[in-house]
Amino acid sequence: ESPTELAECYSYKAYSYFFCRNFKESINALRTCLSFYDVPNIPEIGKLSNMEIDSVNTGEYPVTTRKDSSIVSNAYLTSATIFSTQGKHKLALKIRKISESLINYSSDDDSVFNLIISEIVQKFQIGLHDSVIQDITEALNAIKDNEFSDIHVLLNYLLAASYSEIGKLDSTYYHTDKIIQHYREKKRNYYDQYYIGAWSIKTKTLALERKFNEVLYYTNIIENEVDFRNAPYQDIIASIYNNKGLAHLERKEYDKAIVELLKSNSILTEMNKSGTPKTSLNMIVNANLAMAYENITEFEKARIYIYKAFSEGKTLYKEIGYEHYLFYMIVDYMYQLEIKSNLFKEAMDTAILCHNVLDREKETYWNRIEECYKLAKSSKQYKKSKEYKELVKKYNEFTKNNPINR
Repeated sequence: ESPTELAECYSYKAYSYFFCRNFKESINALRTCLSFYDVPNIPEIGKLSNMEIDSVNTGEYPVTTRKDSSIVSNAYLTSATIFSTQGKHKLALKIRKISESLINYSSDDDSVFNLIISEIVQKFQIGLHDSVIQDITEALNAIKDNEFSDIHVLLNYLLAASYSEIGKLDSTYYHTDKIIQHYREKKRNYYDQYYIGAWSIKTKTLALERKFNEVLYYTNIIENEVDFRNAPYQDIIASIYNNKGLAHLERKEYDKAIVELLKSNSILTEMNKSGTPKTSLNMIVNANLAMAYENITEFEKARIYIYKAFSEGKTLYKEIGYEHYLFYMIVDYMYQLEIKSNLFKEAMDTAILCHNVLDREKETYWNRIEECYKLAKSSKQYKKSKEYKELVKKYNEFTKNNPINR
């Protein structure tokens, strides 16, 4: 009988799906939650091609109380976080602005703080890590409670991840170890996302330092504490498997690396089938698999996985910008693999694409286009193929349209 309580039920349902990483069902529940109110609704994942906010108001219940305002604004903030994770940052920003207008109506401190957290998460997703660190430092100073609470755990988690991304590794370990120690001293649930996540960030950071023996040592610890097969937050488990696979890859234990990386890939594939959007982890795991297969000379499998990584990268960095170092690493490796496989036309296509989208690397890829042409021209067998004629045509068109760089 109470629209407020019914909307609140759907918001809890949405949060449950959100924490289980089933973002499609979370969005559906959030849409239902908002349908009780006379406010704009959010798009369903994959349903609206232009991903615009649905301006049709389906509800009749006005947002007149602090509780209603909080329910609606938090529904917007949750959906904004989901779309930001998908790489749809413009849409996420638009949704956050709607939430801001509602929060201005309410003096609910929790809603204001949730807005700040949502903004921090969105900044983290698009790689503004220095800004994230500054915002979190200010947020921690504003928290009057001295006890290490759930919000402290979240903020320390985001700090650890941000410090890892910008290469401040000692600070990363400080915050991951703080979280791990908190859970162990309080004897809290080891299956919590932030406990498992802290281990994921720690092993990833150790991998960045090339401390691969320690990656395997600490992965063994967390595997003994947590049953990975039955653990929630499988995306974090996938990340740990990737870190373990990378350690084996760098130790030249390629068969072991493939086993761990395929575990990670299998988890992510199943999550994507259930509606969870792809993230940079999908791209990284596929790239690592490509390198592992290349090292055991299975070039066809290597190309399959690097093409998957490239396809994911094109989608993920469309809004952020292709200059992102991860995308550059993917396309550069793809080019090298195509050259090694004597796929000169494909390599030239890759080089031309990079020349067109990577402003800082135009000269590098202009030279690689030349390299492709010379290698193809020097191969008697390749010159007999139909692809050679297509390559020459593409080369001539490119050099004609780009005479300045020649």
